[in-house]
Amino acid sequence: MHLDPNTNLFAGSPLNRLSWLRPSHLFLNAAIASPTARWLIFNAGQPLTVARSDNVTKQSVAYLTTNDVKPFLGSEPYFGQGKDEGQLIMESSEVPHSSTEAARHRHSPVVFLGIHEPQSKFSAFPSSDFANPHAAMANLKGTPYFTMDVADLELPSNKLNDILGSVSQAQSGILSWSEPRVVMSSLDSFSGGVFAEARSLADWNRRNKVRLSS
Repeated sequence: MHLDPNTNLFAGSPLNRLSWLRPSHLFLNAAIASPTARWLIFNAGQPLTVARSDNVTKQSVAYLTTNDVKPFLGSEPYFGQGKDEGQLIMESSEVPHSSTEAARHRHSPVVFLGIHEPQSKFSAFPSSDFANPHAAMANLKGTPYFTMDVADLELPSNKLNDILGSVSQAQSGILSWSEPRVVMSSLDSFSGGVFAEARSLADWNRRNKVRLSS
């Protein structure tokens, strides 16, 4: 998806929200497990940023992998959680189910922001190739984006620092929490659109305490 050049930096999203697949926990669990999946993390509304050690004043949004954020996610399955810990609700294309079955009933709220499609004429839409969640991930090409706010976890500061310390080594940069207005000044159109969507939805979930995939 492409932003119109006349679109306000923070008013449009470059992601395909895939609204027709969002009720499927099979799709969401496949997207979250994708090695290309990227995460924007907040702490009480403050975004996680990364800076090079030789220029710590120049911050950019930190895009983490699912493996990076696993300590924040709790046990699998991440979506479609059954009554018991570790139980996955059964899903069938022949048997309709409630969209709330894709929810996270335990652990922190997670928001699926959408997928960033490659720069081509390809675009996922609700056709026979993408309507079935079992086959959708095989047909999709792009980068899934997720977000969450770790403030709800109420982790001790030393535990949070330990997690981010290990991630920082993999990022080859210095991670820190930043004021939104500071990082917003350096965003390009893509990052600006994703950042605005992520912060607004993470903030809404945090204030309303809804554990859905939004």
